[in-house]
Amino acid sequence: MKLSSILTGFFLALIVCSSAAGQNKGVRSPEDDFLGFSGVTRAVIIGISDYLEIDDLQYADRDAREFYWYLRSGSGGYVPESNIRLLQNAQANFGNIWAAFEWLKDESKEGDRVYIYFSGHGDVETLTDAQNGFLLTYNTNKRVYPIGGFPLYMLNSYLNTLSNKEIQVFFIADACRSGKLAGGMDGAYQTSALLKKQIANEIKILSCEPGELSLESAEWGEGRGLFSYHLIRGLQGLADTNHDELVSLLELQIF
Repeated sequence: MKLSSILTGFFLALIVCSSAAGQNKGVRSPEDDFLGFSGVTRAVIIGISDYLEIDDLQYADRDAREFYWYLRSGSGGYVPESNIRLLQNAQANFGNIWAAFEWLKDESKEGDRVYIYFSGHGDVETLTDAQNGFLLTYNTNKRVYPIGGFPLYMLNSYLNTLSNKEIQVFFIADACRSGKLAGGMDGAYQTSALLKKQIANEIKILSCEPGELSLESAEWGEGRGLFSYHLIRGLQGLADTNHDELVSLLELQIF
């Protein structure tokens, strides 16, 4: 499994994901000084291990918690708790996710930065030739994904809406984990391809390419998804190969 990042717009040359050593810098990190960032950071973080109808995962909810604590830490920019919506398991139903996205859109202004992190199942419906992709929320119907599933075309439209407001958008997905889902391996392929679709001025960091599955095991961090475990380690500084106390997307991708 390899880390895939899609860079668009003016972020291509300059974007820095995270400070590698910002613990003693107060609420401003070296990343902010480097980019001249003076806006507000907000995040919606979703992690679902225990599904209502669909096969459960093991560590997706823990991966979401770890990303939450990363953003709250100095290396993540000391994002205030009030600026983060963390939805796990039963909390991560369609209605709550929709409400969190509404909050993020309404509160964020030009020059702000948003993170959207999703750890859970992704799949496609098999009823139509279009095979529309979905992020599977807690209450997604296992036979009828449009009931409770969050459509990827709507997600891409939402990300585009944020970026059109000149908001810096980071979308991170640890989806397409193995499971007995309707679309099977072909569903994982289609979902990855749809997630990878290039949209406007946002950055996507995805756990797998089309044809790959995201892995999770007790082998990593006493129970983590492989992608999320190494993503956090890289953001915390292990990816900082030139030791400039900044982690670039290129460094993160190589790591």
